[in-house]
Amino acid sequence: MDQFLSYKEAKTTVDRCTQVLAAKTVPLSEASGHVLGFDVQSNENVPSFDNSAMDGFAVRATDTESATKEFPVELRVIGKLHAGDWPPQKIGAGESIQIMTGAPMPEGSDAVVMVEKSELANGTVRIFEKVSPGEHRRPAGDDIQKGECVFSAGRVLDPYDIGVLASMGHATVPVIPLPSVALVATGDELVELDQPLSPGKIRASSRYALAAHLRQLGCPVLDLGLVRDDPRAVEAALRKAFTCDAVLTTGGVSMGEHDFVRTSLEEIGVDLKFWKVKQKPGKPLVFGTSGHRLFFGLPGNPVSTLLCYKLYAEPALRKMAGHTLLDLPQLRAVLKDSLRKKTSLTQFFRGRVYVEDNRIAVTVSPNQSSGVLSSLAFSNALIVAEEGISELSAGTEVTVLLIRPMDTIDYSKP
Repeated sequence: MDQFLSYKEAKTTVDRCTQVLAAKTVPLSEASGHVLGFDVQSNENVPSFDNSAMDGFAVRATDTESATKEFPVELRVIGKLHAGDWPPQKIGAGESIQIMTGAPMPEGSDAVVMVEKSELANGTVRIFEKVSPGEHRRPAGDDIQKGECVFSAGRVLDPYDIGVLASMGHATVPVIPLPSVALVATGDELVELDQPLSPGKIRASSRYALAAHLRQLGCPVLDLGLVRDDPRAVEAALRKAFTCDAVLTTGGVSMGEHDFVRTSLEEIGVDLKFWKVKQKPGKPLVFGTSGHRLFFGLPGNPVSTLLCYKLYAEPALRKMAGHTLLDLPQLRAVLKDSLRKKTSLTQFFRGRVYVEDNRIAVTVSPNQSSGVLSSLAFSNALIVAEEGISELSAGTEVTVLLIRPMDTIDYSKP
């Protein structure tokens, strides 16, 4: 096991160990947000028959060639068609059928005269403007041709795609499933939200934030609750957790005498890849695998917990689900404040990105403690200060990672 990796080495290790889950067939109603597992072809034309694009009269275009407002053409109306009807008869010379939008074009007709360009009276329609062949007529396969590959594997399906698949008659669709994730929060200091906050205790806030992130991804969540700092309790919880595709724990991964997560993982046969990263916050991060399953032992401090989740766990979960855009969006921004850090670490400073004078700028959040969770609520970005750098001066262009869209909330703390 590599004990102490750089940020980039740790990212590479996680990516190398992460496998895309096997595709499975799901009902179309459950497919939105999933990645398509295989190419999808249409087994039919869409639409499956020629139909009218307008309310009006189905005609032979040649019968309207001389039609003008002053000298209209008169055609005999031999029927009426609504959407869902099927034409019972063929149109001959000098004939027409009244037709509604979406109704099938009758045999012999090749165009539709809009109702606004006609006048119906006593079984005869007067046509005031000529039409060309194909006018206001939607041919079979106008949208999708039978045998056409409509969507390729790897596409992230959205509600528009679901509509297209439904139009082709696909009741089921092959997708990459969303990974199931187990949550284990360890620590004698943690209490549930409905419990009294006695001296020395803290709320299990990270557990709720992680669950919210996972549900935002759509992942099924197995919440195993709070686990006390006892090696047998930790090991029992982890054995239950490894029924899922990925496991996230909080706390218990550092060097304290009550940090039992890493030793419990070794007991149940998890292949540990690393257990420290040269970064701040989030240095005590454990990563391992068990077959295709991934384990992330996240640090206990809430900011460290959530940043390690966003930097490592969420990209891996997205890859498991078949996505190719994995990491946080990255921008270049002008730093408005000076920063100092240890040269041996990559440090992620919380900040706020905004547009100033047509340039992207970023300010540093005032409190960078890994225990100040509210700093994430009033930040939208992480300023990346790479390993080997000790100082960043105001006015420097820096790399920032967006942890939320730039303009979705008011970042001014009340």
